[in-house]
Amino acid sequence: MSSASNSPLKVSTEQQQKQQPEPTETNNKRNNDGNNRNSNEMNAMINTLQNSLEGVQNSFCNAYSTLVTNLKQSFDMMKAMNSVLEQFLLANIHISTKIQQVNKSAKFIPSLLTINLENKGQFPIPNITCILIFEKKDLEKQVIFEIECIESVSQEIMKPNSTLVTNLKQSFDMMKAMNSVLEQFLLANIHISTKIQQVNKSAKFIPSLLTINLENKGQFPIPNITCILIFEKKDLEKQVIFEIECIESVSQEIMKPNSVSKRSHSIFANLINSHEESFTLNPQTQIIEKILLAPSELHQYNVKVLVNFPSPGTGKTLQTEHMFGLYLIDQCEKRLHAGPKLFDEPLSFITVDLSPFILRKLWNVHPSIGLHDGLIFELIWTDKFWMFICIKEWIGDNCSMVSCKVSSITLMGSEIVLKILEELKVLGNLNNNNNPRPLCGPNNNNI
Repeated sequence: MSSASNSPLKVSTEQQQKQQPEPTETNNKRNNDGNNRNSNEMNAMINTLQNSLEGVQNSFCNAYSTLVTNLKQSFDMMKAMNSVLEQFLLANIHISTKIQQVNKSAKFIPSLLTINLENKGQFPIPNITCILIFEKKDLEKQVIFEIECIESVSQEIMKPNSTLVTNLKQSFDMMKAMNSVLEQFLLANIHISTKIQQVNKSAKFIPSLLTINLENKGQFPIPNITCILIFEKKDLEKQVIFEIECIESVSQEIMKPNSVSKRSHSIFANLINSHEESFTLNPQTQIIEKILLAPSELHQYNVKVLVNFPSPGTGKTLQTEHMFGLYLIDQCEKRLHAGPKLFDEPLSFITVDLSPFILRKLWNVHPSIGLHDGLIFELIWTDKFWMFICIKEWIGDNCSMVSCKVSSITLMGSEIVLKILEELKVLGNLNNNNNPRPLCGPNNNNI
């Protein structure tokens, strides 16, 4: 009994104490930790799934857009090819006729009409139908003719030894037609647009910024492109030297506005820089150039943007062009004055009705600024010309026009003021201001 410490009862009690469950707080903590881990894993899985879904959706949208564009291009090409084939088959059908005297028989039939129907091509033309119609002179009315076919024969036009020559000619004609379609297809995919904006006056008087956008909207690259910028004086049709400066030239994918890459130099050559450097315009790509214009003489000019590239088949030069007018108002610095009084002495003036929209646009008037009576729009060209347009009152249906007093201080003749007013009216009448401006010259009655 002295060994009570080793009794089975004591051992059993200790084992029971060891096997007792842990306190409830510890279990709850472990359960919470497990739940948090599961929740974090679930959130991570949801985020991954969402990102994957967005990526798949974007990829699908891009792929679908590319597929639609490719299908449209293929459909346009198929239509063009079908049109060429139709014209090709029609051009190979030749019809000729001949009328001859025949011996008189018991029945009075003195005329013999011979009709020759030829297929001069190398392809069969199925399902042909032929109709013979007779009309009385002056009546334009069909009449019934008694006819009798006495002979109908079919024969080959060429001898066998000339078949090779004919095949070669037909192949050459088909190749020319295919190349012509491709040339027109490439030319149709080149789009040129221009925009003229007011810039802040700097130490050097350059008030105009010309933005030129050259796009290849097709699915094929166009290599060896050269671009030329030409300026001509109105009425003279003579090229003049223009001092220009390219301040920015970038390349950009049309469908990806953020994919901008800067170019090291301008793509345009003009009289002051006759060097023409060729480049490749990739599919669905545009080149945007911003050019400062500094004409040495205040004059109306016509501007040509010429884009040249060789034909992929013949190598001959293909050309597309974009023309627009560079107006007097584009070359003047523009200022805005809120006060009605600019001079100590009053100036003589004329009254004209103008579009408030074009005044706001050309002078870059902020939308928060209203066009009120007494507001003055000023035009300046170097130190030789000042023109002032002061709003007098709103007029017209729904106040769609403004009546303005126009005065000037000029060393260049009063006809410049009248020309600028005509330019303002032409620009105000344009329905779509994205369209190129009308040219200056005798062909334009407005300017």
